[in-house]
Amino acid sequence: MKEINKKQLIGLCILALFIILGVKLSLDRNIDEPSIQDEDEIIEDNQEIETLKMYLRENYDRFVIDGSTSTKPLHESLSNLFSSNVVDIVHSKTVDAFNKLLSGENDIVIGVDYSDELLDKAKTSGIDLGKIEITREGFVFLINKNNPVKSLSIEQIKDIYSGKITNWSQVGGDDAPIKAFQRNRDSGSQIRMIKFMGDTKLIDKDAQYFDNMGSIVEVIGNYDEGKYSIGYNMYTFTEKQYPNQDAIS
Repeated sequence: MKEINKKQLIGLCILALFIILGVKLSLDRNIDEPSIQDEDEIIEDNQEIETLKMYLRENYDRFVIDGSTSTKPLHESLSNLFSSNVVDIVHSKTVDAFNKLLSGENDIVIGVDYSDELLDKAKTSGIDLGKIEITREGFVFLINKNNPVKSLSIEQIKDIYSGKITNWSQVGGDDAPIKAFQRNRDSGSQIRMIKFMGDTKLIDKDAQYFDNMGSIVEVIGNYDEGKYSIGYNMYTFTEKQYPNQDAIS
């Protein structure tokens, strides 16, 4: 298992990062490694992205931009590319940023994913959203570096988080109960986790939730029984934004 900044990451789901706009644009996506696309579709995608770039160059500084915590580095890159101003990048987190888009407090939201409930709320509010896929992000599962388990399959992770697997010995580890931590219910990471689980329901009874990405990294690294815990996070935050690397050395 690859060790990243002294934390072990188990499993890697590649997600799309989106720009969400409060106006409808006929722009779609840009993927460095497109799946099955014919040449005409790829040309069309490239033309749409070029149109988006031109649009941002001409209008960027008049937008109020918000988003999820893990997308701040992307926001900074966009500002360096398109803005003539130097401003502090502040994000309100996934759900708050989306609600501010609906209330008109911001114009663009940068994020990984949004729940059907939020999208339905926008539709009910009469707001026509444009969604443009611009890059990719990793959704990672974390364990303590001293856990002897080095890999888990997608099905094993789903079984852990649905309560079907409750002991590390069931996946080749020590005979110890699994502490499967979750994020707060209105976080972008939790929205992504629900989508990851699909039709499999997340365990709810006695679940322990963490309200920010830093705290779930901290607890897995330092908790008295952190050796037997598991959690999840966005790769960008875990690898590049988590401020206290020494805490989990």
